[in-house]
Amino acid sequence: MSEQAIDPDRVALSDEQLLLYFRKISFSFDVLTRVYSEQAERDNLEAHIVHGYTQRLRYTFDALLQKYRFDSQKHLRLDTTDSGFPHHYEFVQLRSDLELRDEKLAKLRSQRQIKQEMLNYMFARKEDPDALLSELAVRSYFDMLDADRLFLDFNQGPIEREDDEDGQAVWSCHWASFDSATNRPFIYLMSFTTSGNADLHNDADFRAEFFRTLRSHGSRAPKLNIVAASIDEALESVHPKMLKRIGLGPFHSSTFSEGLSAPLEELFRYGDDERRFALFVENEYLFSYREVVSTSLFSRDQVRQIFFIPQDDPALYDKGSSAVNKAVILPFKLIQHAGDQFTGMTTYPFDQKGEVHGI
Repeated sequence: MSEQAIDPDRVALSDEQLLLYFRKISFSFDVLTRVYSEQAERDNLEAHIVHGYTQRLRYTFDALLQKYRFDSQKHLRLDTTDSGFPHHYEFVQLRSDLELRDEKLAKLRSQRQIKQEMLNYMFARKEDPDALLSELAVRSYFDMLDADRLFLDFNQGPIEREDDEDGQAVWSCHWASFDSATNRPFIYLMSFTTSGNADLHNDADFRAEFFRTLRSHGSRAPKLNIVAASIDEALESVHPKMLKRIGLGPFHSSTFSEGLSAPLEELFRYGDDERRFALFVENEYLFSYREVVSTSLFSRDQVRQIFFIPQDDPALYDKGSSAVNKAVILPFKLIQHAGDQFTGMTTYPFDQKGEVHGI
């Protein structure tokens, strides 16, 4: 399939562009999943967690393809200028469709019935049954809607507890969101302690409040210290000690990205059409290095975390992070022509079979 230029003012893809886009981004996430899968085999707990979220994203891309394939009335909204991902709107709609799943399926014929009619139609008329293909895609899409497999606008992971050497409870949790401002998926991992009688395992009300707070303050992607401080302030007995954010993207490609830098545009002249892309990954870290007690005439004293942000590093100061590292996934053929434009990043080049090297 030949590549087609995208009108920078459009937010919808044609059928041909839709198929090409999902082949590219799905392949990039197949490669990303392999990176974390190999790390997970080394008993890397974080890799296990991230691997699970990348699998959810890959499954969600398949579901979105089914939703829009063979539908001439609706079009996938795509952020072609910044993130390279589907628009946040699509992930909000996924949650809405999930809530209506059973109602919709009750009104649709089964895949078996539709496929049988398709065979009869093609045998009798010797042409593609466009209306039936559209009906089958809709049925397949709603069959795929599974809260345990989809990556939604917000995805809550479990809470785990371990006791340190002094017997103090150290908690950890993770969640993921699709940010509305950047149209990118983010994965969060947090370790924290608690004070007072806080018990996230046995106190259902406190656990519900904890999850509401994460959803409220962890669904967006401002500076990392803002996320941590918001959680610290909202929950009196929760004290974040480490917060890590993994930002997936942007996903830049030769076909579906507008306003690329000159070096990337030049780089995308090389390699195979469907392999001209680069998927970036950014890891941000924030650490608490001490606590202070906040006092007020009108409220109880509250423990507050002081997070380490190097004041002499403008990039880290702007991000509100203690440390940042970046990686990029792209084909070997592009790496060979990249020069020094990925200096300072970890590179994960892959071959024609999608096998990753350098992990």
